Amino acid sequence: MKRQRLSLITFIALSLALSAFAWAQPRYQMVDLGDNKPVAINRDGVMAGNSQVSHHAILIEGNVVTDLGTLGGVNSSARGINAKKTVVGGSEDENTPPDTMNTVVHAFVWTEANGMQALVEPTGSDVSLANAINDSDVIAGSTRMLADDGSTVHTAVRWVVGSPQILASDLENAAANTVNKLGFIGGSLNHAAVVWRPNGSLVNLGTFGYPDAAVVDLNDRNVALIVVHQDVFPNDQTSLWRYGQLEHLPPVPGSYQCNGRALNNSTVVVGQCYLNETPPSQIPVVGAVWVDSVAYNLNTLVDNLGHLQITVAWDINDQGEIVAQAQGGETQFGVLLIPQPSASHD
Repeated sequence: MKRQRLSLITFIALSLALSAFAWAQPRYQMVDLGDNKPVAINRDGVMAGNSQVSHHAILIEGNVVTDLGTLGGVNSSARGINAKKTVVGGSEDENTPPDTMNTVVHAFVWTEANGMQALVEPTGSDVSLANAINDSDVIAGSTRMLADDGSTVHTAVRWVVGSPQILASDLENAAANTVNKLGFIGGSLNHAAVVWRPNGSLVNLGTFGYPDAAVVDLNDRNVALIVVHQDVFPNDQTSLWRYGQLEHLPPVPGSYQCNGRALNNSTVVVGQCYLNETPPSQIPVVGAVWVDSVAYNLNTLVDNLGHLQITVAWDINDQGEIVAQAQGGETQFGVLLIPQPSASHD
């Protein structure tokens, strides 16, 4: 009997501990990066982003900000970074018409050794964009091609050792948004969410009953972050695809729709949610984080937010560090959110 009582006490204590852990909310300290707006972060906390002053792609490492320049044009924009601090994105070149503001760009790769270099575009392409890069330097992106009938189509492309490979057949409308450590690429093809295997074969996840669906991120466990779109309210929904099942992520309290942007290998998701009702003076969007599929408004989790409002979270690494955008009045700021030890509820 004594042994059974001890086991029961142990079980109750363990249950209480697990309950407290389940209710623990994440907390963050914010680092204000000013005019430097990060959009991607690697495992070591090095960030790639864009300067609101120069309109150039930048690398942010600690207190050091490096201007990555352009391919000869006025503007450039970073999209992804890997563990080697290699940055990819898109840049205007010297032939880009003025005032296009990154609408006519060419994919680039930047390294500390070689600076910014244009990626080779597929034959027949006049516009390209690199969206992501893994630690093996496989790059995922998109390119605009001229079809036989004279029309243009955007299609998915993968660069391996600098060589472009069209992923979609017959110039279908497609995009490659993300690439994981294993070389799986997530994106969209003819309105459906898809994953391309490293050998180039296709896994079509479908549209899940919606007009449009896309894989926006894919972690190293091949858990896919899916965003679906429809023309009726609410327009967008965010879900996880894992173990062959679609799991809808709820909106943060007080919001009606959300767009997931990224997830890490612990399946913590970050993104943006649209608030239900806001007065004209209030910003109608908030940055969001989903932990164990529970949605949180990031503005309720940052200890030193001050007068700013986090409007979107762009990326998260495996340390839980989040790169985001905040706004105060009419001014936007880049911010880094550093996770703090969580305190459970009493």
